[in-house]
Amino acid sequence: MYNPFQRLHVYAAFFITPLLLTLVISGIGYLFYNEVENVVYEDEFFGQTDRTFQSLDDGIEDIQHSYHDLSISKVSLLDGEYNNRVTLEDETGNQTDLCLFR
Repeated sequence: MYNPFQRLHVYAAFFITPLLLTLVISGIGYLFYNEVENVVYEDEFFGQTDRTFQSLDDGIEDIQHSYHDLSISKVSLLDGEYNNRVTLEDETGNQTDLCLFR
């Protein structure tokens, strides 16, 4: 007969192992999020534009004019040429991200 602690250990292993595997897989996905995002949205991030330079204030004004039914909830200025993002939010709380280029 098994010791009750050994049996408890086996049952715990059956329940904890799927949780740990889920955490590992989602952690790997989060680790490579930027690289995957750059590949998936390559046309949107690195497309051609007819403007050569636009200040951040001008970009925010254009966004407010184009998306007048949404409000700007966050402006993220990150490292890199293409990582400036503006988060827009509607009345129900749904969020949309727009990328700004420097």
